[in-house]
Amino acid sequence: MYEKEIIQPFISIVIPVYNSEKYISKCIESVLSQSYSKWELILVNDGSTDNSGTICNHYAEKDTRIKVIHKSNEGVGSARNSGIKQASGDFITFIDSDDYISSQYIADFVRCNPLEKSIVISGLITQTPSQKYISFQYADESTLNGTTAYRLIIKYDLLRDGGPVNKLFDLQLIKHHNLQFLTNLSYHEDHIFVYSYYLFIENIILSKFCGYYYMYYGEDSKNSLSRIGKLKVQPLFDASDLFLLITPKIFVKFNISDKKYKAKAITRTGYSQRVLALYNLYFHSYNSINECKQILKNERTKICQIRKEYYPLSIKRKIILNILSLPVSVSHPILLLMRFLDKILKFSNK
Repeated sequence: MYEKEIIQPFISIVIPVYNSEKYISKCIESVLSQSYSKWELILVNDGSTDNSGTICNHYAEKDTRIKVIHKSNEGVGSARNSGIKQASGDFITFIDSDDYISSQYIADFVRCNPLEKSIVISGLITQTPSQKYISFQYADESTLNGTTAYRLIIKYDLLRDGGPVNKLFDLQLIKHHNLQFLTNLSYHEDHIFVYSYYLFIENIILSKFCGYYYMYYGEDSKNSLSRIGKLKVQPLFDASDLFLLITPKIFVKFNISDKKYKAKAITRTGYSQRVLALYNLYFHSYNSINECKQILKNERTKICQIRKEYYPLSIKRKIILNILSLPVSVSHPILLLMRFLDKILKFSNK
């Protein structure tokens, strides 16, 4: 059943929309410009307070392939879940409302001959106000021609490309296993969804095509990586817990035994989020001194283990990890002193 080739599949496209009136028209127009026509577009207006909902309605009136869902604001994960629930395609792909795609984007997914229980991954171009560069790029390779998933994952470091965009998913597989974006997770819920999907697939298909434009519009952009996680503490712990649970399962499923790659992959997900959470706890949070000390005490065992496996170690991370690994009676006062000095330095620079 799952080796069946689907000729000219029907593609569902889901775009979560929240206060995107400046960019949503360009995004929708890029979908309308697709050379491949067998698609449906589901716009999920997640409680926008600007004119985004009106703009979405306008496009739905012009093209019957466009559906609009209006819902209360519950976050991008909930919006994507609503889109999945309403989608009726053979396959599904996600686009962010401030991004856009080239006219051959969907056609190239189809060119790759997607199968049930597969994932298709194409390239991604990042565009900022001052530059444009390729963030992810692949060759036309797949597990269908005898190449192992193990080789592809390591060769292209596929776990680094963990977002739901620039990918095509088997919609029925998602629905069969009730895969959803976790709405109780405020950080990395998109990566957890993609990683979870990997656990159910049989084939990985890569495309040399680069047709997804990931837009960064400066500090006002919702995709601002400079702000993600800056002040987070508990959400980073939550994300770390899930990464530490699911990433080893991916290693097992695809027989990934390369110790260096495993260390690099799990550092980027579970380990880094945990270290950043503890750093934020002392340098960015409003937790009391006693709360900081208790959390540090609770985390010390995990941090000592992480310190042994963390890869690679920048000088700053090495210093922080070494401090966090010390007995709490020593590390806690050192971190408080560092926080005090950091505040003094920031004040003097004003």
